[in-house]
Amino acid sequence: MQLEDTEFGVYDDDFAEASIEAISLAALRPAPQPDLSLDHAFPPNPPRRIHSALAACRPPQTPALARLPHHPHPSLWHHHVLALPHNAIRAELVDLCALLHAVSPRTAPLLTDWHIPFDDFLARYFQFEKDALIPWVYASHSDTLPDRSALEKRAALITQARNELSQSVSLMRTMSFANVIPLLVRASRELTDAVLSYFDVQDRNFPSVIRSFRTREDACNVERLMARRMDVGILLRWIASRTQRAQLRTRLLSAKGWISWLRKGNKTLVDHLSIVHAIVDEQ
Repeated sequence: MQLEDTEFGVYDDDFAEASIEAISLAALRPAPQPDLSLDHAFPPNPPRRIHSALAACRPPQTPALARLPHHPHPSLWHHHVLALPHNAIRAELVDLCALLHAVSPRTAPLLTDWHIPFDDFLARYFQFEKDALIPWVYASHSDTLPDRSALEKRAALITQARNELSQSVSLMRTMSFANVIPLLVRASRELTDAVLSYFDVQDRNFPSVIRSFRTREDACNVERLMARRMDVGILLRWIASRTQRAQLRTRLLSAKGWISWLRKGNKTLVDHLSIVHAIVDEQ
């Protein structure tokens, strides 16, 4: 299918400055929203009280989302296959940072529940990247691409950091909060640093190669494959416009995918964000 610009909807101010949903369920309720624009990092509000175990640690810095032009506009089609998952994962890391600032012994079990879809989303994306995205980009044999083996080493560091974070989260069931929180903070910081530096390499090098050696239809097919493997609600969570999110779901999902979406809707995302809401508001 040949895509036309109109498939993305009209480009207007509603989504020219894309932003993530709030780090709480406030986005689902009629309440004022904080400024979470892509043009700057947005550290969470200082916690009203900090557990003594957290006071001795330094949670990772709140990551900034990618600046424009990383928003789904037709003229930037060569960015989409990176901007969609990268900004979704950056938004997840923003939540992880907020959770580490706010978690307490009482809400620690909720952090375990939050981590399950978070880790699953990351695992699915990096498996998709290994199976499809990286081979698709490097098949161009462009001499402007970074060394593939060096990139794979960076990806291996992310896997290692993911595993360390998962192990730290699992220890919350058997270790005291005061003993496990330094492990969580260290693993989270390592994961955040590894992911952001890895994405930065791709964001600086891949789009120009995609534009030069691939077609828009090729890129859309890769995006559809990605959408089949990942939770679409989380994938599109960083896009501010509900209309645009709906248009992108229409473009990305097959008929079978739409049936699945209509059955469960945004349930995974709503449940996921509700945990952030509960932990942050409990401070």
